[in-house]
Amino acid sequence: MKKMALILMIALLVPTVLAACGGGSPVDTVKDMVKALEDKDEKKVNDLACTKDENPFGDSEGAEMSFKDMKYEEKSKDGDKAEVKMTGTMTIKYEGQETEVPVDEIVKLEKKDGDWCIADAGE
Repeated sequence: MKKMALILMIALLVPTVLAACGGGSPVDTVKDMVKALEDKDEKKVNDLACTKDENPFGDSEGAEMSFKDMKYEEKSKDGDKAEVKMTGTMTIKYEGQETEVPVDEIVKLEKKDGDWCIADAGE
C-alpha cells in the first residue's frame, strides 16, 4: 500500500515539478524539463522553474521516471506567456513495481529575464 501511495504521489508530483526557465522556444523548455525529470537533475529542474524549490522531487527519492511517445504542441504564445500541450506516457518505477500513467497536460510558461520558465502545469 505504501508503494502505491508513493507511485500516486509521483504521478501528482510531475505537474507540480513541471510548474518550472529555458531559452529557445516554449516547447524546447518543456522538453528540457521532461529530460531533467528523467535524469533527476534537481539543478536543471530549478533552473527551468519560475518558482524555485529546495526539494523539487519531494519524497520520490529512489523512484525512476521515464517518458515515451511524448508529443508537444505550442497552443498559444502572446508576449511573455505561452501554453504547450504535452501528451504521452510516463512510467514510474519504484521498489520493483512499474506503473504507466498517461500524460495529457497543458503547461503554462512565462518569460522572465529573456528565458522561458514553467509557471504551471496540470490542467
